[in-house]
Formats: sequence, structure tokens, C-alpha cells
Amino acid sequence: GIDGYYVWEITNEETPEEPTESNYLKGIDKQVKIETDGTHTLAFMAKDRAGNKSGIATLIVKKDSTQPKEYSLEIKRETVEGFTIVAGTSDETSGIARYNFYVAGELKSSIESPGDNQAVESVITGLAPQTSYLVYVQAVDRAGNIRETANITATTLMPTAKPGVPNLLDAHDTGISNVDNITKYWQGVEVNGNAEPNALIHIYNGSNKIAETYTDTNGYWHANIDLSQNAHNYITCHAYIETRGWSERSETLDILCDTTPP
Repeated sequence: GIDGYYVWEITNEETPEEPTESNYLKGIDKQVKIETDGTHTLAFMAKDRAGNKSGIATLIVKKDSTQPKEYSLEIKRETVEGFTIVAGTSDETSGIARYNFYVAGELKSSIESPGDNQAVESVITGLAPQTSYLVYVQAVDRAGNIRETANITATTLMPTAKPGVPNLLDAHDTGISNVDNITKYWQGVEVNGNAEPNALIHIYNGSNKIAETYTDTNGYWHANIDLSQNAHNYITCHAYIETRGWSERSETLDILCDTTPP
């Protein structure tokens, strides 16, 4: 039978506890108070009634009651419907376990930490365009301590603006007036228009893409297109800017191409 049960921290031996008849086969629960954060070694030994002692068993325990280090977060790669949140910090005792990312008070993601002082990115999508959101991050260490950043504001981008209606150049508008959009040409017909500066422009005849070009720094674009002969041609365009996506289609330019003599 067990005559005594010893529990102590290596550097601070405590008084042995005596077992009772009801618990000696089960062992004895002992609360050990650890004052300071850090790594501690607990050692255990038992002695029977004959005076035989067990070997010393040890248990490594880490105490961490301190929040992770202060840190800031970064917003980058804003899009029309979201942005990327970047955060990273360290915890000297137990290490960072995970990061919780909040947008407008809602938990959007929880990402396991790859290690202390390694940045973690959370890509947020599904937000409204051209809208500001309050963002914050929680760093949670392996002991459950939390360090929360202050709120910062992140704003989604405005969608690419809808281009103006394309225009048939006067030189190729050969009808009775130079604004009736009637032409006798069907190849290399000149059209132009306006959209946001430095945007990619796709030009369509009905649902078929027939040309592409770019706007200049003033938002002006120009292109030569081929038309369907002896038919109405319904010309539209839309614009693309990286991170802001495609615009809506423009209003329609209706060009009547008549290549048949009277």
C-alpha cells in the first residue's frame, strides 16, 4: 500500500500528502500553484509502507498568463467585393495558436498560425462595392490568451464605370447626314468612345466580340471594326480595370451597313 505521496516543483519541495483508504489505489490529486510564467518541471515520487520509493517521474508544464505581443494589421489588394487582411505577432511563452479575422463585427475566418512572427493573410470576399468596413484581428496564443488589434477601416473599390455609347466617325458615316449612323463601308469602319483612363475595352456586335483596344490617359479609345453587310449592327462595349473588374455594357450604337447600290 502507499504510505506517502510526494509532489513538488524541483526547486520548491512541498510537504508529502498522506493517502486515505478510499483513494490510495487511485492516486491523489494535488493542486500546484505556479506563480510565474515560463516552463516548469514538476516531479513526483511515491513510497510504500515498507519504505520502498518509486523513481521520480517528471512533468513539464508551461504557464502563460500573458497576452501575445502588440501588433498592427495591414489591408491590401482591395477589390470591388473585398480585400486581404494581413497580421502577425509572437508570444514568448506558449506561441501563437491562431488568428481570428473580424469584419463589421462578424468573424470571417480563423486561421492556424504557421509560427511566431510569421504573417497570416485572410482573403475577404462577398462584400458590397465602394463600402467602408471596420476590421480587427485577434491573436490567440496556445494558452488561450488573446491580443486584439484596434479597429481600422478598409474600403472596397468602386466598380469600373460604364463606358459611353460608341460613336461612328464622320468619315464613315456616309448617309444623308453624318449623324444617321448609316454607312456604305463594312471593313475597317472607324468607331470611338470614352471610358475610364487606361482601361481595356472590348467591342461587340450583338453578342459577338469583334475588337479590343485600350483607352488612353484621357479615357479616349478608337478602333476599326468589320460590320455585317446589308444589316443593322448593334455595337456595344465594356471596360475592364484590374482589381475593379468589368463594367456594365454601354448603350447600343445601331449602325446600318448598306453595301448594295440602288
